[in-house]
Amino acid sequence: MRSLKIISILTIFFSVSFTGVPGAVFFPVNQPEHQFIYDLARRAEISGSFDDYNFNVAPYNFDRIELSYPLSGHISGIDQKHISAFAFLSEDFSSAGYARAQGYESIRGGAIARPHDKIYLYTNFLLDEKMQDDPDYTGKKWRGLAGEIENAFVAYGDKRMDIFLGRFSSFWGATDQSLVLSSTARPMDAFSFRFRWRIIDFTYQFAKLDRLEPPDSAGLFQNRYFAGHRLDFRPVKNLRIGLFETIVFGGPGRSVDLTYLNPIMFYHAVQLNEDVDDNTFLGLDFCWYINSRHKFYGQLMVDDMQVDDKAIGDQEPDEIGYMLGFHTLDLFDLLDLSARYLKITNRTYNQKLERNRYENRGSLIGHPFGPDGDNLQLTITRWFESSKKLSLDLAYQRRGEGRYDESWTEPWREYDGDYTEPFPTGVVEKNFRSSLKAFGFYKELAYIEFEAGLENIKNFENVPGDDRTIPFVHVRFSLIFQHLFKID
Repeated sequence: MRSLKIISILTIFFSVSFTGVPGAVFFPVNQPEHQFIYDLARRAEISGSFDDYNFNVAPYNFDRIELSYPLSGHISGIDQKHISAFAFLSEDFSSAGYARAQGYESIRGGAIARPHDKIYLYTNFLLDEKMQDDPDYTGKKWRGLAGEIENAFVAYGDKRMDIFLGRFSSFWGATDQSLVLSSTARPMDAFSFRFRWRIIDFTYQFAKLDRLEPPDSAGLFQNRYFAGHRLDFRPVKNLRIGLFETIVFGGPGRSVDLTYLNPIMFYHAVQLNEDVDDNTFLGLDFCWYINSRHKFYGQLMVDDMQVDDKAIGDQEPDEIGYMLGFHTLDLFDLLDLSARYLKITNRTYNQKLERNRYENRGSLIGHPFGPDGDNLQLTITRWFESSKKLSLDLAYQRRGEGRYDESWTEPWREYDGDYTEPFPTGVVEKNFRSSLKAFGFYKELAYIEFEAGLENIKNFENVPGDDRTIPFVHVRFSLIFQHLFKID
């Protein structure tokens, strides 16, 4: 009798979980062709077409959004009887003043499978000519190409929950280039889930980062890990607020910490109470929607902030970043306007212990702009249906001498009195950049990106008096191949 009750409960669970619509379709966020599709999704977000969906956490489930997008042929026809094999053959060409022109080839190939409507498998390899010149690349090279498994994950998705296991990229926030978790970060080997309950969305992710080599043959590798969680809620229909916390931790021979596997644990309290030197980040973001045409958003991330003023260490400057922006649809027919201001203070993302830096495999986990600078950007975009767009970008930025991966210094310990430092620090590089960009798909056979513009730079690379005017052009062209294989 008891066994029958258990079987009945399991039957009800799987009936609820694996029946009905929608299903699961997840595109990785770290590929240029897919980023175009995510831009389309954010237009749908602002229009209010899917106001019950949380667009602040990616990868998106495109089966829930039901958006008309390019590359839908990757998915259409894929069922329990078919697997989609695909390839992107790409050429990147760049030319700029003061540098010789460069061209790089890359090949992405992989497969998509859906053994069930709610279960989605995605895997692809990457062979890249540019990657072989990356000093952080440690893998094999073949005929001038470096390679890796770029994405490889299995995902489950339904109306209440998404679950990911494998290697993938993601972002948390109102834009794909977030302060806390950005699409530009290298893919992580991770486990993640998102749970929706009425006006609340809860997200958790745990990942293994690249390890550090031991200082000598007798030493141990320093294992490194990432954990993070965020809570999104909608107090009113047109306002979404998110609270997040992440942590980078590790050490010689250190294994997975069960404390940080707890998705509802307050990590900052743990590392304070247990007196361990891990690196926590706290913050919040918001999105405010007006008349299904306007979106105002912001994000604040705190790496370290001094509350007391008692000890010498309390003179350490605050390490924070924040972003404010807006996005307006259809100023005229399919003409959008967006603007954003970003500021990140010196030493943000850095830490005195190299293992606690907020990076993975040579790239920042957070915003790629990095610390010690600010950026103001204005973009006007004209869409041509859902497969092409033309943009005018204007940007002004300042960059100080601070970097997230430089040696940690504590000048406040040698200073008598209240320590302050300018923002940005040291010699400041100032850059005004203007460019015209074109993006688009030709049916589902090709994708092209084109950008041409001009940079006016003062104190180039933080060298005083080195002023340059640099014209530039960048072209990326991809041929797209896709075929459905019947496996039944």
